[in-house]
Amino acid sequence: AVKYSSIFLTATSVFSFMTFAIATPLGKRFGERKMMGIAFALSAVAYVLYYPFGPGLIPTVEWTPLSNVTIDNTNATEITGCNWQNHWCYTQKRLSIYQIIASSGILLFS
Repeated sequence: AVKYSSIFLTATSVFSFMTFAIATPLGKRFGERKMMGIAFALSAVAYVLYYPFGPGLIPTVEWTPLSNVTIDNTNATEITGCNWQNHWCYTQKRLSIYQIIASSGILLFS
């Protein structure tokens, strides 16, 4: 997880630098007010895309009580999902990977 997070942060910083380098000439050509309006509109579209439309509901997980035990099993999988005590888990839709990629890409360049 740390490896992929560091790769993601490095790529984000490179794209951020490229965006700032491109924004200066575009701001001079089209005007800063128009560029800010376009960036705001793209950000609004990206946030709308983050609304979960996805197929199916979030999977629920029956949690077990925690105990003070060290797990040495390297093949163990992490339990993910929505806690059964949260009532909104039964009606909340999933967020598809395509929505995440599209909205993150739009936010990256806006």
